[in-house]
Amino acid sequence: MREAKYTSCRGRSSDLEISCDRGEIKRAIGLLVNGKAAGQDGILAEAIKADMDTLTDMLYSLLGKIWLEEVVSADSGRLDT
Repeated sequence: MREAKYTSCRGRSSDLEISCDRGEIKRAIGLLVNGKAAGQDGILAEAIKADMDTLTDMLYSLLGKIWLEEVVSADSGRLDT
């Protein structure tokens, strides 16, 4: 596993460091458009924005873990409907 400096989710890392801060995640969530139909996951933007602080912390932790372990679940993009 690699050590990471959590400082842009843009992957500008020649040293394989993640640079992603909570502020950037929060800004990305804020850019979601309200009033649109839910995507494949069935989650409305309004629901995602309802508790932005908690979601930001959860995504920050998840993205950091994915970066460090370099593993994404095989079914991460699959929806069981």
